[in-house]
Amino acid sequence: MYLAKLEIKNFRGIGESPSIINFQPGLNVLVGENDSGKTTIIDAVRYLLGTNDMTTIWCRDFDFFQGDTNRGIIIKAEFRDLTEIEKTAFLSFSSIENNKTFLQLTYKASYIMDNRGNPWRIKVENLIGPGDCTQQIPFILKEHLRVTYLHALRNANQEMRAGRGSRFAQILNSIQDLQKGSSYKKGEPIPEDLSLASIMSLLNDLLKENPSLKNVRNQIEKILNNELSLKGPIKKPQIAVSGDSIPDSQKQKEALAKLSLILDEYATNGEVSLGSNNLLSMACELLLLKQRLEEPESITPLLLVEEPEAHLHAQRQLKVISSFRKETQKSIQIIVSTHSPLLASSVPLDNIQIIQEGKAYPLNKENTKLEESDYAYLERFLDSTKSNMFFARGLILVEGPAEALLIPVFAELLGKPLIDYGISIVNVLGTGLSRYSKIFLRRNETMDDTIKIPVACITDLDIIPDKAIPICLGYKSNLEWPKSEDRNWRAESEFDSKKRQEYIGKKKTSQGNEQQVKTFIADPWTFEYVMASSKLQKLMLKPLSTFYKSDAKINEILQLQKTQDRELIPSIIYKYFSKKNISKAEYAQRFAESLLESNQISPQPRWDELIPKYIVSAINYVTNTERI
Repeated sequence: MYLAKLEIKNFRGIGESPSIINFQPGLNVLVGENDSGKTTIIDAVRYLLGTNDMTTIWCRDFDFFQGDTNRGIIIKAEFRDLTEIEKTAFLSFSSIENNKTFLQLTYKASYIMDNRGNPWRIKVENLIGPGDCTQQIPFILKEHLRVTYLHALRNANQEMRAGRGSRFAQILNSIQDLQKGSSYKKGEPIPEDLSLASIMSLLNDLLKENPSLKNVRNQIEKILNNELSLKGPIKKPQIAVSGDSIPDSQKQKEALAKLSLILDEYATNGEVSLGSNNLLSMACELLLLKQRLEEPESITPLLLVEEPEAHLHAQRQLKVISSFRKETQKSIQIIVSTHSPLLASSVPLDNIQIIQEGKAYPLNKENTKLEESDYAYLERFLDSTKSNMFFARGLILVEGPAEALLIPVFAELLGKPLIDYGISIVNVLGTGLSRYSKIFLRRNETMDDTIKIPVACITDLDIIPDKAIPICLGYKSNLEWPKSEDRNWRAESEFDSKKRQEYIGKKKTSQGNEQQVKTFIADPWTFEYVMASSKLQKLMLKPLSTFYKSDAKINEILQLQKTQDRELIPSIIYKYFSKKNISKAEYAQRFAESLLESNQISPQPRWDELIPKYIVSAINYVTNTERI
């Protein structure tokens, strides 16, 4: 079986309106910014099911929504796809819906009031059964339902060290094979395959028979009888070994508490690194999960992992998430929370849920407006540099490197640095903009299901002004233009007012212009052409001239402002990019540096008047804190 649905109410940051999270079998990856509710979801599962490390989980004041002790915490879980063994185990408590068996568990926590009506102590109930069932979960079933939990910033170094509280010792004690071995009997030949308990018994006997210890005992006996005691029977002190008379099961625990887990290369060279111990810790937990799977009447195990990327470099992160994907093919369900764009980019979108304000937004086919072909495309091209979108408060999608380099500078000049607002800018490399924007569009278009992340799509209109065609494309008249079906551009003269508005409307719709996604269009033509047509025109010339060494060429560019037909200046500037003479990305970098230098002069330019209006609008949209 697997955890199919979790419902949380009045817990941490989730209030009276319940948050419902639907999980799928296998791997589930929770992403989102800090304080979005990822840990709340993980802890809700822990509180409900308990953990294999047997840590006592206490419900505390701050677990109640806004500290309101008058409203009780309710956490419900629904398990689906029960195996025949699981159906038998939960026969008395499960329900049937559409001829399919499911199991429901409920965790309730509420304050008991004292005689004066003040909160006294917290009452916790662990219930099993459908609806408002009041049946407590039987202890044996609760033990089977415990989850394996790897918490964030775990002290894996301590967990792998010897000691009574060692997690490594707990894991070893749970492995059935360790109980095997021959028994030790004093005075008989010692078998080579002694059990752990027998090894401890042998060690105790060897301690008692140690000649040095015997000599100490004899000296103590002599002093006791000859110097400290009255005449009478001789007293015979013995050196007792602690734990000599405890049961074998306890002796095994004592033996395991003496063991540490380290890597060969660290055995003589010092402390194991945090990253390596993190991996050792994961390896041990996975071993325990596999042991549970092999048990004849096992319940499908669930693994919770917070921030598996802790202390791991990129290659190790990729290896870990790859391992998780393989393990989920063996009937193990894994729920992972992460802040790592690398991990988020390494799993299919189907496995990812964006968490925002305690609500979960699955990115699977049933919930987004992505088509099958979009998923295939994003599987290939959604890399770690783009996956930072899953952790942003707002998002700007652009089609080229020039926009990606310059828009953050424009935002800074406008007094709205994107980094201060938690805004990510993602270059989708031309044709993929609509595919990325649809990640944030929900099939269920109710406001309650809308992802509250403002997404600005910045795209080119791709209608070329007629005056630019001879200069930038080299056609002297429209008689030389190729047939419309043989070219990938459209001219301004081919559109009347109505057709132009229809074209713009279709352009916005195709890129995404609904819910929290809004499209901003460079009009006319492209990002670079609009800049050259704006009040930034003069500022563009100096960085443009730095690409040439000839004084004549430099002077020609700087003197463009004196061109008599000023409407031609944008086309002349854009010609340098359209003819591939200058890299747009390299120019954008130099232009950005020049703009920041210009911002140092006094008085400062009115950037809101210089920067193209559609760019200003896009920046204002994603940085509007009333929306975030």
